[in-house]
Parts: sequence; structure tokens; C-alpha cells
Amino acid sequence: MAQSAVGNLRDALDGFGQMSGQAAESMDELKAQYQGMSEHVLTLIAGTSTGKDREVTNAIEEAARAVGQAQDALVQAAATAREYGDSL
Repeated sequence: MAQSAVGNLRDALDGFGQMSGQAAESMDELKAQYQGMSEHVLTLIAGTSTGKDREVTNAIEEAARAVGQAQDALVQAAATAREYGDSL
């Protein structure tokens, strides 16, 4: 018997929610690696007076914020998809 459109949507939302959740979890490792490397680079450039040190520091900090925001967005997308699927 063919699955209903609602069932298809529910399955798609469940799959999307799982994928988003897994992606958010895998970003934990990325964040840890990025943070470690960032701290190392920032330590090495601390106190240099090349004029580029602030630019590098700003770029590293902005990238760290973006990774965190991306992870938060994935968690939110997963929760929203699951909630919607559960409401069907």
C-alpha cells in the first residue's frame, strides 16, 4: 500500500531532524579542534606588531562565532523538524 503524503512528510522531517542533529553533534569535534588550533595561533601571534595580528585575531574570533551559530542553527532545525513531524 502506498504511503500517504502526510506519512512521507513525517518520514522526511524525521530524516531531516536526525541528519541535522548528527551534523550538530559532529560539529562538537570541529569546534574543539578549531578552538585548540585558534588558541595556539593566537598565542604565537600575541604581542607581534606587524599590524596583521589584529586582523588575524578578528578573523579567528569571527569564524569561531560562525561555527557556534551554525551548530545552534542545526540544533534548532532538528528540533523544529521533529516538532512539526510529531504534530502531524
